[in-house]
Amino acid sequence: MEAGEIDIYRTAFDKKRVVSRVGPGSVLGDIAMFGGGEYISSAQAVGRVRAFKFERDRLLPELAKHPALCLRWLVAGLRQLEVTQRRVIHLMHKTVLAQVADLLHEESKVKADVELSQAAIATLLGASRQTVNESLATLKEIGAVETGYRCITVLDRDVVAQVAAEDRS
Repeated sequence: MEAGEIDIYRTAFDKKRVVSRVGPGSVLGDIAMFGGGEYISSAQAVGRVRAFKFERDRLLPELAKHPALCLRWLVAGLRQLEVTQRRVIHLMHKTVLAQVADLLHEESKVKADVELSQAAIATLLGASRQTVNESLATLKEIGAVETGYRCITVLDRDVVAQVAAEDRS
């Protein structure tokens, strides 16, 4: 993908749940394409997106002819895997409040308005929507965030970072 943002979502029980948002430089669908498996997620553009689509039977011969392109593709996929792995390891021993704060702190590096619903945050963190709601209420009470429809505005990144740094120990 060259420009824009895309929500990656999964559908279960006729309910769509956003599990990730990706931006420029991301590669989508390559694991299923190269592995010959099924796609486990779907994608939806968030605003305007510039992306390239490749069919498997045309892409593989091109990658074989151009090792530099193949390496670039591999590096892009490994970067995405590394980001996911770091996030999982980083969040493993934190309370849900600290996890929510950490997610908001990371997402607000780009812009103060984090356009994720409480349900999407719950899915991303593997938490209940109620626990995410309670965590956001706590962050709101201390003046760190303001909440709206599918949008959380980070008002004080330092306070959010301080809450994110707290762990269970």
